Amino acid sequence: MQAVAASAAGDPTLRFNSAILNADAEERVRTLMETGQLPLAYMTARAHNLSDMVEYIESEIMDSETHDFAQIADETEKFLARSKALVPCRPLHLAEG
Repeated sequence: MQAVAASAAGDPTLRFNSAILNADAEERVRTLMETGQLPLAYMTARAHNLSDMVEYIESEIMDSETHDFAQIADETEKFLARSKALVPCRPLHLAEG
């Protein structure tokens, strides 16, 4: 429900934060791509093993004159060597009483 509201609002920051809270890695990657953050989208997709998205982003980066794929790939490898995928804690449910 939050993702729908965030998309309707057209606010990429709200969409990204909702995706983090909902543990929706694909939505995080889509939001980063739509806002032009291809290197971050690539790192996020690699960290979450989203191979279809990784392939698409690689082709977008290689076609771009703005980004250097070799540098992004090197930084991503350094990042992945010392990181873990971001997965939020399970929500707490309070019993009514």
